[in-house]
Amino acid sequence: MDNKKIGNFIKSLRESKKMTQQELADKLFVERTVINKWERGINTITAPNIKRLSSFFGVSADEILAGEIYNKKNKERIDDVILDVYQKNNSLMKKIKIVSIIFFATIVMFLVYFFITFYNSVKIYDVSSEDEQGNFVSGSLTKTNEYINLILNTDALNPKSINLYFMNKGEKKYLVMADNQKIIYIKDYVFYQEYFDFSNFDEMLDNLYIEVELENETKVEKLIFTRDYSNKNLFYKQDSGFTPYTKKEQIVENEEYKSKIEMLHKRYNDKIKKLKYNGVDYTLSIFEDRLIIEYNETTDKIIINYDVFDYEYMYKMINEDTVYNVNVNTNKDNVEVYKDYEFVKEIINYLIEHDES
Repeated sequence: MDNKKIGNFIKSLRESKKMTQQELADKLFVERTVINKWERGINTITAPNIKRLSSFFGVSADEILAGEIYNKKNKERIDDVILDVYQKNNSLMKKIKIVSIIFFATIVMFLVYFFITFYNSVKIYDVSSEDEQGNFVSGSLTKTNEYINLILNTDALNPKSINLYFMNKGEKKYLVMADNQKIIYIKDYVFYQEYFDFSNFDEMLDNLYIEVELENETKVEKLIFTRDYSNKNLFYKQDSGFTPYTKKEQIVENEEYKSKIEMLHKRYNDKIKKLKYNGVDYTLSIFEDRLIIEYNETTDKIIINYDVFDYEYMYKMINEDTVYNVNVNTNKDNVEVYKDYEFVKEIINYLIEHDES
């Protein structure tokens, strides 16, 4: 298809009707510059405009594509031009089809890879251990393809030491041996596997034991792992018993406690505040956008920092060891974070409602 020849043909048809480019443009409902570019062979004419030109000038679409009027001498040449246009269009459609097949095949392969790699790759477990007196250990375990995060709390027993071990073919393989600690915190990575064998994870879960040395006895219990979550649903399914915070609710709550912290800051003017609440002595440091709570739990010194400057952040330290440092709104499914967060709100509300000193 020769755009230059087609352009000259349209120009001759226009001039035969003694029309300007603007007049023709008005008839075809296009800009004058469009007619100008057609006639100069710069732009290819679209199928709808070929149809309009054909109707307006009383010539066939084939004649416009060939750039000349049919006659006996040029009939074969015009047929060749039309056939060439058809073949080029057919070739283009084949290329588009091939590209489309490759594109969709790539998408399918990616989805298959993504499914195999990430489906059911995140698992969260509640950890417990039952004896005659009830549950003496609590915690959580999170596993992904890359890391395992385990937190165990034996605070209820006030132990002298804690040992965590894996029974492997009748032999104990100790993972942790800790004296004078109530909390075990393990984070292991697939490229280290210092504590957990990732390829043998399920068997390890079925054979993990905790040994707690008390003042007068030693307790040994098999750990019970109850799966709380795994990403095995192809589509998000909300738990009927859980109502998540929406972004709007998060912002509203953040602003509410931000204003309460500011109120307390004005009341106490950066002074350290001593508070006895539910029989426990607390030391509170109240800043304009932050509240720090310090207290002792048996022999442990605990610090919880609650920051409301932008979003709600909290970090917790036990005996100068960091337990967590997180955005509250994205970690409310973490039992310990949520429990501490509710505790901080209790302290703030108690100060505002009951304490005026």
